[in-house]
Amino acid sequence: MSILDHKINQIDIDMAGVTALPDVLTGSADENKRLFDRLVSQVVSRHFNALLEELTSQMGAEQIGAALQGIEGTTVQQVLSGLKKDIDSAAFAAGSVSSVFGRAGNVVAQSGDYTPQQVGAAPAIHCAQVTIGTQWSEDGDRWVQPFEHELVTTNTRVDLCPDSTVMLKLGKAGATCLYVENNNGTAQAVVMGNAPEEELLVQADFVEVTAV
Repeated sequence: MSILDHKINQIDIDMAGVTALPDVLTGSADENKRLFDRLVSQVVSRHFNALLEELTSQMGAEQIGAALQGIEGTTVQQVLSGLKKDIDSAAFAAGSVSSVFGRAGNVVAQSGDYTPQQVGAAPAIHCAQVTIGTQWSEDGDRWVQPFEHELVTTNTRVDLCPDSTVMLKLGKAGATCLYVENNNGTAQAVVMGNAPEEELLVQADFVEVTAV
């Protein structure tokens, strides 16, 4: 049924309106009141309630006229469908891909697609005792020597944690700072001040990071 079928026409008004009543009412007060109310109670309420049911149904938008420049359709439903079609087309054109992680089709996530840092996980930390020898080479205002360990990768940061014994040896030698720098997988121990003449057994944390 169309919402136009719920229009109140002149026939409804003539049959239920006050003009249809006799000039002299002979009923009781309550009966006369109901006669005056019957246009609303019998006609207006019936058409109005039916109209609300039509407009709030799933097909309600199809019965309301609308026009939007550049969009085909003459009803709200048709215009909304046209807008969705345009939005979907624009989104597909802007974000379409032929493959993900080198795999096409219905791609399912697998191990190795993301690093722990990319999914919000804490960096992986591995601890080990390392020995720093005495083969120091002068490099400007510092001393350096190769630092090799199986845990060193291109994305490893090495944090040294010297204990009190190591700190005493460094202080005795006149060293002011000891650390490890990693250049794309090639690491070296660095000491500032004077190079120690004793081997150093140091606790080291190997931290996997996205950039070194």
